[in-house]
Amino acid sequence: MSDHAPTSPVRYLPDPEVREFRIRIVHFGLQAQWLALLVLGASSVLARGMGEDIQPEAELIIGAALTVLVTVLPWRRIVGTRLEIPVLAAWSIGLLIVVTMAIDSAGGGRSNIFVVYGLTVVLSSALFSLTMQTVMLMVTYAFYIGVLWRHDFNVDSPDLVLRLGSLAVLMFLAGHLSWELIRQKEAHLAANSELVRRAEVLAAVARAAREMTLRSSSEVLDVVVDTAIELGFATADLSLFSDDGSTYTMAHVRGWPEVLVRADRPSTEGMTGRVVATGKTLAVADYSSFDASVEDFAGVGVGALISTPIYAEGKMVGVLSAARWETGEPSEEEIEVFELLASLAGRALEGARRFAIERESVARLEELDRMKSDFITTVSHELRTPLTAIQGMGRTLVDRWDDLDDEVRRELIGRLTANADSLHRIIVTLLDFSRIEAGRLDTQPVAIDLKQLVHDVTDRLEGLFVTHPLATSVDSGTTVWADPVLLERVLENLLANAIQHTPPGTRVALAAAPEAAGIRISVSDTGPGIAPADLERIGERFFRGGDPNTRPS
Repeated sequence: MSDHAPTSPVRYLPDPEVREFRIRIVHFGLQAQWLALLVLGASSVLARGMGEDIQPEAELIIGAALTVLVTVLPWRRIVGTRLEIPVLAAWSIGLLIVVTMAIDSAGGGRSNIFVVYGLTVVLSSALFSLTMQTVMLMVTYAFYIGVLWRHDFNVDSPDLVLRLGSLAVLMFLAGHLSWELIRQKEAHLAANSELVRRAEVLAAVARAAREMTLRSSSEVLDVVVDTAIELGFATADLSLFSDDGSTYTMAHVRGWPEVLVRADRPSTEGMTGRVVATGKTLAVADYSSFDASVEDFAGVGVGALISTPIYAEGKMVGVLSAARWETGEPSEEEIEVFELLASLAGRALEGARRFAIERESVARLEELDRMKSDFITTVSHELRTPLTAIQGMGRTLVDRWDDLDDEVRRELIGRLTANADSLHRIIVTLLDFSRIEAGRLDTQPVAIDLKQLVHDVTDRLEGLFVTHPLATSVDSGTTVWADPVLLERVLENLLANAIQHTPPGTRVALAAAPEAAGIRISVSDTGPGIAPADLERIGERFFRGGDPNTRPS
């Protein structure tokens, strides 16, 4: 018998295709037996004639009939169960008895009926374990030698040695070929199963890659843990690190008890901590015995576990883990697929983040476009008022110069000059904005007497405060280090805004007070103030609160 034959009393093969193979062997072996018995019996009768003693032939024909009856047993229900071996063994011994009786009736061991022994040995070798095969061979030897003992037994007979040896050779060949076929079938099925499993894994990973496209980060991570479950794991979780990396949160979880899912676990604990320390994938056959440092996890009874880092933009952003309750070393293929899934997750996260940045950029561009439109509207409104006044008064002076007395001319020229100054201030302000944005605004700071500078500014703007009482509060001797031109422009803009955007009669105050880091200059008024919605946008480029078409000029 083959050295590779199984040595257990019975070998159950649950795979349907292997079981079907064994059923075919049973049917074929039984058919060969009854056909051989029938042919031997019929040929012997024909050869000797009906008048002779036909007891051996009758026994053979009866054996053939019994074999036919055995053939129709429900072998599909028997093969693969615990009844298979006892039923086959009982039948084989029964057939050996029938054949032995026929040989004995035929007059001894030289009868050609001996060949049926070979069929019984072949069937036993194809289906039984090595131990059972040996037992059946010994039983066959015992029956045959018993017949020889009753008749012409000769232990030195070459014919006897040849016959007994041929049975052993038949047993070896039949057993070897049968079990080799079964082993090849099992290997084929295992390989096919592995191919199917790998195809399913690749399909799951490919599907995950498709589903990750252009999704938000949260959706991408959901796809990752769902795919890990599809790969055959009982639980899966994806932990994300805090900004400083000191803790992690089980942000996306499948299959874990709710009590274990919590945030802010130390990033040094458990399997996640080991992945952080090594930066590599870790796989263990039995986590409960591998690491008991995390008591709540160790108590769950986790078996096989894989954890792998997820990198995005060159930084470890999370750890993907999956576990089975059963113990057993994860295969290299599972680890490779798991790392591929983590790599896809990292790339998808990078894509999702880039998409979010691009989306923010688009929103910012839309905001800038809106601000540009608002700026154009604002500038158009601001420039239109002094330009219209200048054009109107200039045309009046040109058309009616001779009709106007000197006082009216001086008044019109003064108003024209004032509007020209206003237009100049607007243009200078825009130029200042441009220089500041370009980083080309030169400053020349010097020591400034703040009280004198405030006096000069308010004196120059005295004509604007006809309808707005102005109060100043600056201590004598207050000195600041600043660019005098720019500081004057700032004060002018603040005071002009206070006058322009408050109703007549409202009070405007300018004050300077020392602070730890310098001098605080403030301009305040008693007007309506700034709408709460506009406060957070103070200082934005080109922004002005309210409706540009309803602002006072």
